[in-house]
Amino acid sequence: MSDLEIAVFPKEDAGEFRTILKEQDIKYSERMFFRDSVDSGGVTLLGEFTMMANTLGPAVIGAIGGWVAARQGRKVRVKMGDIEAEAGSVEQVKELLALVHQQSASEAKGDDDEGSGSAQ
Repeated sequence: MSDLEIAVFPKEDAGEFRTILKEQDIKYSERMFFRDSVDSGGVTLLGEFTMMANTLGPAVIGAIGGWVAARQGRKVRVKMGDIEAEAGSVEQVKELLALVHQQSASEAKGDDDEGSGSAQ
């Protein structure tokens, strides 16, 4: 099963998105850029999150939709498998995540079909 990759824009608002994920107890990983120079300041968070596609449910949809709706100009880019698209409204988020959910379900069905063959 593919991972669900989410990038948030503007990146400056990623902290609020991270807080929502934590409050909803949604497990995720976040891409970071580490600078190893003494003068560089250490870590830059990129506003890019990855979670397992099987976590896609009402909590994730609500978290993404709520974050987008909270401030004008916010958008998310979602990628899973062959699907990659942006959404800038709650309605677009719902449509996009429905496509991702459908992709996830078809991948899971394909995995089940491969494992259910009979040996001859």
